[in-house]
Amino acid sequence: MLKVVNLAVKYPGSDHHVVQNVSFELPSKSILGIFGRSGSGKTTLLKAVAGLMQPAKGQVLLNDEVIDGPEDKLVPGHEEIRLVFQDFRLKHLMTIAENIRYELLPYEVDYREDRLEKMLRICLLEEFRDTFVEALSGGQKQRVAVARALATEPQLILMDEPFSNLDMGAKSLLRKALHNIIDETSSSLIFVSHDPEEVLALCDQIVVIDEGKIKQTGTPQDIYERPATLEIASLFSRLSSVQQEDKILYYRPESFVIDVTGKADFEGTVTRVDYLGSHQLLLLNDVKGSKLIVRDEKFQYKKGDVVKGSMTHSPVIVKRRN
Repeated sequence: MLKVVNLAVKYPGSDHHVVQNVSFELPSKSILGIFGRSGSGKTTLLKAVAGLMQPAKGQVLLNDEVIDGPEDKLVPGHEEIRLVFQDFRLKHLMTIAENIRYELLPYEVDYREDRLEKMLRICLLEEFRDTFVEALSGGQKQRVAVARALATEPQLILMDEPFSNLDMGAKSLLRKALHNIIDETSSSLIFVSHDPEEVLALCDQIVVIDEGKIKQTGTPQDIYERPATLEIASLFSRLSSVQQEDKILYYRPESFVIDVTGKADFEGTVTRVDYLGSHQLLLLNDVKGSKLIVRDEKFQYKKGDVVKGSMTHSPVIVKRRN
């Protein structure tokens, strides 16, 4: 169990707290995403959890043991916490298998080889075991870095933007490898991301952070369906605003269902079509004066068409007009 209690962090020589009064808990065998815009304090928080930055206030505890900062420990970090860096930090003159074995040098040969085989399997690297690192793709290097971090059976693995600069196929393989870790080991994961799709798909819990402060914590469903603020809601999808008396109602695109036969809650002319592969988004000028974003999964409409239908979801946010 990881506990972060009233954590505040600032850089040496500065009075500004990059992270302020952050608290959350992470049970074993679970995945937590630290989510927010660039510059929100996500990476600083991750480094403080790893014991690589000194808290100005508060504590980080792993199984009720306080994790010391670099001012309190000769070698910063904690042996049960491994941080996977964005630059991977792999040994380029070694094969994948040799990179993983290097982490296991202090251990007996039988244990070392058993762990090697398990890491190759969990991280989907068996067919590349004898490939040199410099011949790997970015996604393969990311999985090797995870395998190395996991080799010594840490309780917690921390990852900084693991999906950045990966193509769709590489993201899918990494996502599968991370699920394997939770299913087959006792480790937990925390990863930093600004990609809403990844945190919604992977996480058991999401911490939304902005300007160094936690704005909301909850399950992916909680965060998506019941965002605390309009700003949080807008991080996860585009929104339509509908004025109603003294209120403004904000809806996600899937809230509108196109229906040409039933009673119409909305009706508008398509001004733009954004094709997104599995569906398209229609931008409508509604007859009541609103601009709506409507999901069209049947690819039925084009610019200039008139579209009408019903609203099947409650608004995700309701705000009173000034």
